[in-house]
Amino acid sequence: IDYVALSFVRYAEDIYELRDWMKSKGYDKPIIAKIEKPEAVDNFEAILDASDGIMVARGDLGVELAPQLVPIIQKNIIGRCNAVGKLVITATQMLESMINNPIPTRAEASDVANAVLDGTDVVMLSGETAVGKYPKQTIKTMRNILLSTESQTQFKTHVKFENPKNQADNIFDATGKAFVEIANQVNAKALVVFTHHGRKANILSKYNPNAHIFAFSDSFDTLNHLNLHKGIKPYFLKDIMNEDFYIQSALDVLLKDEIVTEGDVVVFTAGAPIDETDRKNWVRFLVV
Repeated sequence: IDYVALSFVRYAEDIYELRDWMKSKGYDKPIIAKIEKPEAVDNFEAILDASDGIMVARGDLGVELAPQLVPIIQKNIIGRCNAVGKLVITATQMLESMINNPIPTRAEASDVANAVLDGTDVVMLSGETAVGKYPKQTIKTMRNILLSTESQTQFKTHVKFENPKNQADNIFDATGKAFVEIANQVNAKALVVFTHHGRKANILSKYNPNAHIFAFSDSFDTLNHLNLHKGIKPYFLKDIMNEDFYIQSALDVLLKDEIVTEGDVVVFTAGAPIDETDRKNWVRFLVV
């Protein structure tokens, strides 16, 4: 299990109660709060602070609230998750007509694309693949819409810097934002991050660089968690403490997979919060 999603959340206390119960059983997994109830919308900021990610469960939300309210709620939730750098999933009825038809409606295609343009990390299929007649075609269709939309970089969302609550997080966040701006300025083909816990990769994803993020970690749990964050392609690397080794190893992977070619600029970065001793944030440039 990589994530635990809690249904019908109403209050932040629901998240805290689940987290305490999981810890009592020896589990420490990220918790995703499913926003399905009016109370969850009213208490969203507290729920966002308590959880590790948010799912906009539009089906049940549309039953509980007037349909015309759901699109605005969805946009607000995605925007707030982006602003604080937390995972956000948009789910339910995305390609609903493909349960019985081999092609989606144009409105559904637009719905998927606009969720991406708003800044969602994940789009999720439900009945389309669980009971639908065309599960394989549905996945291909979703993928085509995502690739087409993500190729339009002029529509990329960019969050404003907000000072985190404590100084350690503030410095960590600020360096991440700076590294993204550097990568954009030098027109980097790839932004490579070395991370054990995944925090630096999450920060880079938050600021949505033009280049793809390639996260190298020695933790499979971290790689599985990063799989859901937008713009990140995770790779396993056994030794991320030997700087010379891991930079060359990462470059070898990018060359092997034909992600970069001769003349491309690659930005490498790693780091840790200021309260972790003997660790530093750094950035390097390399022209292939």
